[in-house]
This record gives sequence, structure tokens and C-alpha cells, in this order.
Amino acid sequence: MGNPSRFKRRIELQERTLTLGPLQQEIESYTSWGKLWCDIKTIRGREYLDANTEKQEIVTRFIVRHSKTLERF
Repeated sequence: MGNPSRFKRRIELQERTLTLGPLQQEIESYTSWGKLWCDIKTIRGREYLDANTEKQEIVTRFIVRHSKTLERF
């Protein structure tokens, strides 16, 4: 897994929920599932080509340790 000191960024896992309002419009809300320490890596070179991304996007990996919070996903 690597050096534990590399997990120095904090992320929050959220679930997106869409509901219909009184005028039949979509209302977007988020439910927090927990916060985790992570290491953030951008994909470069060969990994970027293997991902078959043809659009101009920023592809990022969030590396986290195993947590009970992740079992919900």
C-alpha cells in the first residue's frame, strides 16, 4: 500500500440523490457517507492512453485505505 504519510489529503464521500419538486423539477441533493484520508494521483502517459479518453478531461485516482465506509459502495 505504500507509505502511510502519503495519505495527507482529506476527501468526503457523498451520494447524489435526485428528487422531483412540487413543480416537477429535479432537485439535486447530496448525502455525506464519510471522510477518508487519501493520496491523489493524476493519470499520465501510458495509463492515460489505456483509459481510452479522447475528451479533454482531468483523470484523477484517489487512493484510500480499506475502510468500513467503503463497504457501502
